[in-house]
Amino acid sequence: MSGGDALQKVTTSDYRLPNPADNRHITCPAKLYDVMLQCWQIEPNDRPSFDELHQFFNQYCAELDAPYQLEEDVD
Repeated sequence: MSGGDALQKVTTSDYRLPNPADNRHITCPAKLYDVMLQCWQIEPNDRPSFDELHQFFNQYCAELDAPYQLEEDVD
């Protein structure tokens, strides 16, 4: 599928790649996939902001006991 074909499919039929958790070799938790879907919204105002994403990943990684940090946050 060409880039133009993919763009048309996404914008005209709301096509989104399926969650790779269905693949035996790759896992993607549903919680992360849901955020990915939010990021792929057509309307920019419907997408999470970088601040919202930063908060989400901080919380998500805290739940995993693996703190997420931006490079600027690291001492």
